[in-house]
Amino acid sequence: MVVALKESSAEKKTSTSPSSDSSTSIQNSPLLHLDRDLLESNYKTLKESNEINLTNINISTIEAGTFAGLANLVFVDLSSNSIELIDGLIFKDLTNVKSLRLGDNLISRIDARAFKTLVNLVELFLHKNKLISIDAKTFDTQQNLKYLNLSENRLTYIEPLMFRTLKNLKVLNLSDNQLIIIKGGLFRSLPNLEFLDISNSSIETLHPQAFQGLANLKRLHLHINKISELDVKTFVELKKLEELYLNNNRIKQLQTGLFKNLRSLVYLSLEENDFTSFDTSLFYGLTSLRHLYLTDPFLNEINKYKDFLAVNIEDINPTVSSDHTNKTPTTTKSKTQQPQIQNKKYNIFIFIFCLIPI
Repeated sequence: MVVALKESSAEKKTSTSPSSDSSTSIQNSPLLHLDRDLLESNYKTLKESNEINLTNINISTIEAGTFAGLANLVFVDLSSNSIELIDGLIFKDLTNVKSLRLGDNLISRIDARAFKTLVNLVELFLHKNKLISIDAKTFDTQQNLKYLNLSENRLTYIEPLMFRTLKNLKVLNLSDNQLIIIKGGLFRSLPNLEFLDISNSSIETLHPQAFQGLANLKRLHLHINKISELDVKTFVELKKLEELYLNNNRIKQLQTGLFKNLRSLVYLSLEENDFTSFDTSLFYGLTSLRHLYLTDPFLNEINKYKDFLAVNIEDINPTVSSDHTNKTPTTTKSKTQQPQIQNKKYNIFIFIFCLIPI
């Protein structure tokens, strides 16, 4: 059963849906202050429900104690409102919530205690807000968290210990921020992470140990940044990586050996960079590689790669746009958008028959 508070243009009134879901309609509200009184008329229904939908009703503030007695709730959606602050006591009664959606608000600050009692949280959506920084202790009790979306904020810095307790996290989306530098060991406490998106985040520098500890990472999105160089050790621990997107950066040269440990890599996107040359041994050892994306200047050198790798290029397909970076995992109730790349692309499908390392 889902309890929903909705906004319309008629007079303020309460109605009950004929379906099995009970809904309360709050209408014609300018900036809404959410408190216990507002939920009181539906309190009995809320006690029997496990989900509440409070989206798009222009909530600006939430009073402490609003959700008192509603420990039964497992899904709370407060997205698409005008919330600016997450106070430390707002969610203290939601001890069983598994999915909390706060995306598309105006949140600029989160109290370090805000999620302290949410020990069963599995999904947390904080995308499309105005966060500049997040306290290192904010996620200390979220050991069960698997999905964390912090994309489309204004983050300029990630606290070194912010992810220290997120041992079960599988998806981390930090895209569309202003991070500039990714320091060494930032993600080392995320041994089960499978997908990391830090695309379109103004990144200029990647520390050689930026991806330390990510032994189970399968997908890494680094496209649309300002990266100009990569240390040869950058990807050394990513032995299970299947997709790597480095397109739309400022990379001038890729060092020999940069990809040598990526034996599981299937997709490699390198188009729209500032390459001046390619070492023909760059792709040596990539026995799983099937799709390589490059742009015009180096298409003429494809035969060099083919001769060295003993591969057969099946097809070169010019396309107007590409969605090969648009593969962010979604849940049943939400979709996460990724930047579309509109430049001309060439998809090179590589089938590797035999490549035995010396």
